[in-house]
Amino acid sequence: MIRYKKHIPEIAAYFAQYQTDHPGSPFCYTIVSDEAFRLDASPAVQILIAALKMLANPDDKLAREELEQCRTRLLKTYGEEPDTFQGDLPAGFESQLNELIHIPLFELADLLIRLFDLGKIPAQESYLFSFMDKLQEFLEKNTSDLSSFLRYWEDHLSSTTLPRASSMSGIRIMSIHKAKGLQFHSLIVAFCDWPTEGNHRNSVLVSYRSAAFRRLAFDSGKFPTTYECDHIQGRLREECVQQFVDNLNLLYVALHY
Repeated sequence: MIRYKKHIPEIAAYFAQYQTDHPGSPFCYTIVSDEAFRLDASPAVQILIAALKMLANPDDKLAREELEQCRTRLLKTYGEEPDTFQGDLPAGFESQLNELIHIPLFELADLLIRLFDLGKIPAQESYLFSFMDKLQEFLEKNTSDLSSFLRYWEDHLSSTTLPRASSMSGIRIMSIHKAKGLQFHSLIVAFCDWPTEGNHRNSVLVSYRSAAFRRLAFDSGKFPTTYECDHIQGRLREECVQQFVDNLNLLYVALHY
């Protein structure tokens, strides 16, 4: 159980990497979560999409930077793996940008997978197969236009998950709010270190009785421990107490599934 969905891919990636590094370990567990199996959480798919964006606009420096950042993240994770890939962009990609853009979209995606050696990245085959299936479905109803597909990716396809991901057997990860109404035999609350106040609601509006000010916006990274203004002292104390109670209730909810 986690509070923020952003931690789900991080946890899933850790367990996947542990399975790769320790194939015979009895502590290899399958992680099950729709969020963890989203297509846009796959490093292989991220590189593929970044390469397509660069092909759609070769002069776009941001697209090139995105592609290089995806490669850099992979190098930090798999850079020591033999026969995985090199750090630089593939020569066949760099030298054939003008030719590649004229290849039909499905064949282009397949060629990029081979050029970037994406199939050699551990635990990415299912994501790539699913991506190609979704691409084929798109092409059955639309023209082979790269820009149109990239818009479709951003609006719809990026958030889809691997087929049957939610029905797989393993350790299930979900947010506290998504688990509402469910029951579990055993529960682990991960990253249970959130602050009790001032973490996300750091602006407080208070009424001012002065003729010069009708309202005061108190902006701060955290609430002060001492209050110098009598007009805002009570309002700030009330807000701090409310945030503490809200976070305490959230912890209670997490521990009672």
